[in-house]
Amino acid sequence: MTNETEQTSTEQPGNAMRWGLGIIGLVIFLMLVPKSAVLLFGWMGYLSRTLPNINPQWEFVLIGVVAFALFIASIYWTLPRVAPHLFSRNWKQSFSIGLFFVIAFASGTAVIGATHHLIWITTQRPARKSELKVDATWGIPIISSARQQAREVRWINKLRNVALESDMVVVQNSGHLPPGGTFDENGRGGLGWQVKMIGIYYADWNEDESWRHLDNARLCKCLIPEFIRPATNQSSLFDDDGFGLSQIAGNVHVLGINQTMILSEISDGTANTLLFGEVTERLRPWCDPANVRDPADGINKVPWGFGGMSHQKGAYFAFCDGSVNLVSDSIDPAILKALSTPKGGEDVSF
Repeated sequence: MTNETEQTSTEQPGNAMRWGLGIIGLVIFLMLVPKSAVLLFGWMGYLSRTLPNINPQWEFVLIGVVAFALFIASIYWTLPRVAPHLFSRNWKQSFSIGLFFVIAFASGTAVIGATHHLIWITTQRPARKSELKVDATWGIPIISSARQQAREVRWINKLRNVALESDMVVVQNSGHLPPGGTFDENGRGGLGWQVKMIGIYYADWNEDESWRHLDNARLCKCLIPEFIRPATNQSSLFDDDGFGLSQIAGNVHVLGINQTMILSEISDGTANTLLFGEVTERLRPWCDPANVRDPADGINKVPWGFGGMSHQKGAYFAFCDGSVNLVSDSIDPAILKALSTPKGGEDVSF
């Protein structure tokens, strides 16, 4: 008995010493290795920012639970037949095996993600608070270029989809474009033009009330993917009142305030007239009836004008014929003004 007590008492200080040395080593590692704290504890800040913004889609959660249950059942019935000397029909054992495979799959995915982040950090990738002003030239050039090109294609497709949806609305309204926004005599704003462009998908808009009214605000506080550039930090796309912002704005000369235009009135040609374009500064909610700008103010020239990412050297615009093109920020101001006006009679060539 005495020998066992002495052995236990000698093991406890040894364990405490190992723990102490481990903690001291961790502290030294954090002090000496740059950005090591980010590698070890950066996930905590990520979770604190991400979890409050997660809205579970319970139908997919249910599908996942059912799929996992079927996976457990397949293990329960299959493994004892394949290897009866190793496995028996035991639900607890089947659940443990299934859980092991799920954890192994998640761990593999996590290791891949951690490897990517390690590469980004060691290649001096800048911390990304928002993609609005980030020029994606960091990291490995080939990968960066491929990602940038993929985002460009996705963004162009989004703009084209919105343009096509607007064409559908115009056809349904006998050729009439929706107004850019409506305001009553008291200055109360109605629903903006982007609501009209996607309004065919919603049946419960209250068009007699303001866009800020409770009936409409619950929809306006959502983000519409078609109005957001790919890979943008979505937490930066809400205003102080919680309304979802848009990274596109209408051409005020076509989508005017309290006025509608018929496509046949665009005498300059629908292929030569801008309908809407991308913006990066002073974003407005997509329901806001004042979400229109004047392209003639220039591209990437003023905060209240149109503009794109710095590497584009211009901004993408959708034209009234449904096409999408990049308009250079060095375009002749006279030509840009001509593209802005629907019936100015100017000669347009760019």
